[in-house]
Amino acid sequence: EKDSILLPAGFHYRGGDRLRVYMWEAHDVINLYRGTVVLLHGLLTSHASWSEIASRLAASGWRVIAPDLLGFGESPWPRGASSYTVQRHIDELVTALKPINSRFHIVGHSIGAILAAE
Repeated sequence: EKDSILLPAGFHYRGGDRLRVYMWEAHDVINLYRGTVVLLHGLLTSHASWSEIASRLAASGWRVIAPDLLGFGESPWPRGASSYTVQRHIDELVTALKPINSRFHIVGHSIGAILAAE
């Protein structure tokens, strides 16, 4: 992974109350920039489940964003089942991804696919 970097706290992270977002970019292929892809992980995993795929995408010119969803990885763990609704996840993702400020591709696995479809 020497040609890609992982930046913790990517675009948006305020004192533990928002999603933790990670980003991969390859510095040696900047002139081949193809766009941005957002990867949403599945249940019982985190952004780390995308590490190998994210590194390969970055090496071929993509900027890759992978947030930890609510209750996973380094993102907040709200109390109570009512805090984990699809709408709450969507609201948190919209807030976390707003700084991208351009069109992007979105890929999801398991619960990430449900959120991507919304």
